[in-house]
Amino acid sequence: MAWEYFFPQKEMPLAVTFAGRYDVWDFSQHGNMLNEFQSGIRLFDHYPESEIWNKLLNGNAEIDSILSKGQIALRFRTNRYTSLIKSFSFYAEFEGYKAICCNVGSTSSQLFDSVDELTYDIMCPFVFDGKQWTVSIYTKKDIDCSVIAKKYGGGGHKKAAGFQCLELPFKKI
Repeated sequence: MAWEYFFPQKEMPLAVTFAGRYDVWDFSQHGNMLNEFQSGIRLFDHYPESEIWNKLLNGNAEIDSILSKGQIALRFRTNRYTSLIKSFSFYAEFEGYKAICCNVGSTSSQLFDSVDELTYDIMCPFVFDGKQWTVSIYTKKDIDCSVIAKKYGGGGHKKAAGFQCLELPFKKI
Protein backbone atom coordinates (compact mmCIF):
# COMPACT_ATOMS: atom_id res chain seq x y z
CA MET A 1 0.00 0.00 0.00
CA ALA A 2 1.11 3.57 -0.63
CA TRP A 3 1.18 4.40 3.10
CA GLU A 4 3.80 1.73 3.79
CA TYR A 5 5.92 2.97 0.89
CA PHE A 6 5.85 6.66 1.86
CA PHE A 7 5.81 6.20 5.64
CA PRO A 8 7.61 2.91 6.37
CA GLN A 9 8.42 3.86 9.98
CA LYS A 10 4.95 5.18 10.84
CA GLU A 11 2.02 2.98 11.87
CA MET A 12 -0.85 3.12 9.42
CA PRO A 13 -3.78 5.11 10.87
CA LEU A 14 -7.11 3.31 11.08
CA ALA A 15 -8.65 5.82 8.67
CA VAL A 16 -6.19 4.72 5.97
CA THR A 17 -6.75 1.05 6.79
CA PHE A 18 -10.53 1.46 6.70
CA ALA A 19 -10.47 3.43 3.43
CA GLY A 20 -8.15 0.90 1.80
CA ARG A 21 -10.14 -2.17 2.83
CA TYR A 22 -13.42 -0.53 1.79
CA ASP A 23 -11.93 0.38 -1.59
CA VAL A 24 -11.23 -3.29 -2.37
CA TRP A 25 -14.42 -4.47 -0.66
CA ASP A 26 -12.51 -6.52 1.95
CA PHE A 27 -14.70 -6.67 5.05
CA SER A 28 -12.97 -9.80 6.42
CA GLN A 29 -11.06 -8.15 9.26
CA HIS A 30 -13.04 -5.02 10.18
CA GLY A 31 -16.57 -6.05 9.17
CA ASN A 32 -19.28 -3.43 9.33
CA MET A 33 -16.90 -0.84 10.83
CA LEU A 34 -15.85 -0.13 7.24
CA ASN A 35 -19.42 0.87 6.36
CA GLU A 36 -19.74 2.83 9.59
CA PHE A 37 -16.52 4.71 8.83
CA GLN A 38 -17.60 5.48 5.26
CA SER A 39 -21.02 6.66 6.40
CA GLY A 40 -19.53 8.68 9.25
CA ILE A 41 -16.78 10.39 7.26
CA ARG A 42 -19.30 11.46 4.63
CA LEU A 43 -21.02 13.59 7.26
CA PHE A 44 -17.96 15.85 7.19
CA ASP A 45 -16.18 17.86 4.52
CA HIS A 46 -13.82 15.08 3.45
CA TYR A 47 -12.03 16.43 0.40
CA PRO A 48 -8.28 15.64 0.44
CA GLU A 49 -7.41 19.14 1.67
CA SER A 50 -10.01 19.07 4.49
CA GLU A 51 -8.93 19.53 8.10
CA ILE A 52 -10.45 16.19 9.14
CA TRP A 53 -7.61 14.36 7.35
CA ASN A 54 -4.93 16.11 9.40
CA LYS A 55 -6.60 14.68 12.49
CA LEU A 56 -7.15 11.22 11.01
CA LEU A 57 -3.69 10.85 9.48
CA ASN A 58 -1.94 11.85 12.69
CA GLY A 59 -3.70 9.52 15.07
CA ASN A 60 -6.90 7.66 15.75
CA ALA A 61 -8.54 10.12 18.15
CA GLU A 62 -11.47 10.95 15.84
CA ILE A 63 -12.21 7.36 14.80
CA ASP A 64 -14.61 6.50 17.65
CA SER A 65 -16.64 9.65 17.03
CA ILE A 66 -16.80 9.00 13.29
CA LEU A 67 -17.81 5.35 13.84
CA SER A 68 -20.50 6.39 16.32
CA LYS A 69 -21.96 8.96 13.94
CA GLY A 70 -21.51 6.46 11.11
CA GLN A 71 -23.69 3.88 12.88
CA ILE A 72 -26.56 6.36 12.88
CA ALA A 73 -25.93 7.46 9.28
CA LEU A 74 -25.70 3.82 8.20
CA ARG A 75 -29.08 3.02 9.77
CA PHE A 76 -30.56 5.93 7.85
CA ARG A 77 -28.91 4.75 4.62
CA THR A 78 -30.12 1.17 5.12
CA ASN A 79 -33.70 2.35 5.68
CA ARG A 80 -33.46 4.70 2.69
CA TYR A 81 -32.08 1.96 0.43
CA THR A 82 -34.87 -0.41 1.49
CA SER A 83 -37.44 2.28 0.66
CA LEU A 84 -35.84 3.00 -2.72
CA ILE A 85 -35.87 -0.70 -3.59
CA LYS A 86 -39.56 -0.98 -2.69
CA SER A 87 -40.45 2.09 -4.76
CA PHE A 88 -38.15 2.02 -7.78
CA SER A 89 -36.89 -1.51 -8.44
CA PHE A 90 -37.96 -4.23 -10.83
CA TYR A 91 -36.68 -7.48 -12.28
CA ALA A 92 -35.42 -7.70 -15.85
CA GLU A 93 -33.57 -10.10 -18.09
CA PHE A 94 -30.26 -8.60 -19.14
CA GLU A 95 -27.71 -10.42 -21.27
CA GLY A 96 -29.18 -13.77 -20.25
CA TYR A 97 -29.13 -13.01 -16.52
CA LYS A 98 -31.93 -12.21 -14.11
CA ALA A 99 -31.30 -8.66 -12.95
CA ILE A 100 -32.70 -6.64 -10.10
CA CYS A 101 -32.74 -3.08 -11.44
CA CYS A 102 -33.34 0.16 -9.58
CA ASN A 103 -33.72 3.70 -10.86
CA VAL A 104 -31.22 5.30 -8.45
CA GLY A 105 -27.88 6.95 -9.14
CA SER A 106 -24.70 7.43 -7.11
CA THR A 107 -25.02 4.24 -5.11
CA SER A 108 -23.31 0.88 -4.62
CA SER A 109 -24.31 -2.76 -4.61
CA GLN A 110 -25.37 -2.25 -0.98
CA LEU A 111 -28.51 -0.60 -2.35
CA PHE A 112 -29.73 -4.17 -2.94
CA ASP A 113 -28.95 -5.61 0.53
CA SER A 114 -32.68 -5.90 1.34
CA VAL A 115 -33.29 -8.12 -1.71
CA ASP A 116 -33.00 -11.92 -1.42
CA GLU A 117 -29.80 -12.91 -3.26
CA LEU A 118 -31.49 -16.04 -4.58
CA THR A 119 -33.86 -13.93 -6.70
CA TYR A 120 -31.26 -12.38 -9.04
CA ASP A 121 -27.92 -12.91 -10.77
CA ILE A 122 -26.88 -9.28 -11.20
CA MET A 123 -27.79 -5.91 -9.70
CA CYS A 124 -28.23 -2.87 -11.95
CA PRO A 125 -28.76 0.59 -10.51
CA PHE A 126 -29.28 3.16 -13.27
CA VAL A 127 -29.96 6.87 -13.64
CA PHE A 128 -30.74 9.35 -16.44
CA ASP A 129 -28.99 12.75 -16.56
CA GLY A 130 -31.16 14.28 -19.29
CA LYS A 131 -28.89 13.06 -22.09
CA GLN A 132 -27.92 9.49 -21.33
CA TRP A 133 -28.36 6.60 -18.93
CA THR A 134 -25.60 5.54 -16.57
CA VAL A 135 -25.88 1.85 -15.69
CA SER A 136 -23.84 0.02 -13.07
CA ILE A 137 -23.61 -3.75 -12.87
CA TYR A 138 -22.75 -5.68 -9.71
CA THR A 139 -22.82 -9.36 -8.82
CA LYS A 140 -22.11 -11.68 -5.92
CA LYS A 141 -21.98 -14.68 -8.25
CA ASP A 142 -19.35 -16.00 -10.64
CA ILE A 143 -20.31 -13.60 -13.43
CA ASP A 144 -17.90 -11.18 -15.09
CA CYS A 145 -19.69 -7.83 -15.09
CA SER A 146 -16.87 -6.21 -17.08
CA VAL A 147 -17.64 -8.44 -20.08
CA ILE A 148 -21.25 -7.21 -20.09
CA ALA A 149 -20.20 -3.57 -19.65
CA LYS A 150 -17.62 -3.77 -22.46
CA LYS A 151 -20.35 -4.95 -24.82
CA TYR A 152 -22.03 -1.56 -24.23
CA GLY A 153 -18.84 0.51 -24.45
CA GLY A 154 -18.07 0.55 -20.73
CA GLY A 155 -15.73 -1.33 -18.47
CA GLY A 156 -14.85 -2.19 -14.93
CA HIS A 157 -14.01 -5.21 -12.85
CA LYS A 158 -15.37 -8.73 -12.63
CA LYS A 159 -17.78 -7.97 -9.77
CA ALA A 160 -18.48 -4.28 -10.54
CA ALA A 161 -18.66 -2.49 -13.88
CA GLY A 162 -20.69 0.06 -15.77
CA PHE A 163 -21.49 1.87 -18.97
CA GLN A 164 -23.50 4.74 -20.42
CA CYS A 165 -26.15 4.43 -23.13
CA LEU A 166 -28.91 6.36 -24.87
CA GLU A 167 -31.53 3.64 -24.29
CA LEU A 168 -31.73 1.18 -21.44
CA PRO A 169 -30.84 -2.32 -22.67
CA PHE A 170 -33.35 -4.02 -20.37
CA LYS A 171 -37.06 -3.87 -19.62
CA LYS A 172 -39.18 -5.02 -16.72
CA ILE A 173 -40.23 -8.68 -16.83
